[in-house]
Amino acid sequence: MREFSYAALVEKYFGHRAGQGFAEGELGITSALAEKMEEYARNDTHYLSPLAEKLRETTDRVRTDLEWFQQSCERAIVSAAIDRERDAEEAWRVRGSGLIRGREAAILRALWHWRDREARTISIGLPFMF
Repeated sequence: MREFSYAALVEKYFGHRAGQGFAEGELGITSALAEKMEEYARNDTHYLSPLAEKLRETTDRVRTDLEWFQQSCERAIVSAAIDRERDAEEAWRVRGSGLIRGREAAILRALWHWRDREARTISIGLPFMF
């Protein structure tokens, strides 16, 4: 949100644009002006309770989303910390490789192992980037 004033919140949640307020030093109060001041005050407080409820709902939703996000991050961190041993005979398999057999599978496996050796050779000379 760019603006967090009462008027901005009322407009955002209820689509009502609040009227202009009255200057503190306005004198010469007539009955017409007194009516406008009363109407302004009534409108100014009309949205207080419903706005409080909207903000409470938003806060609860954000809190729930944040808790879910934190739990997801914690699970991801725990999962990433687990040292998984890859089966060397199955490591070369990539999505869709189960559909090929024979010579094509052997070629894919050889290419995968070559690429893995190249990547390991190159990475030895590189600084750790993360």
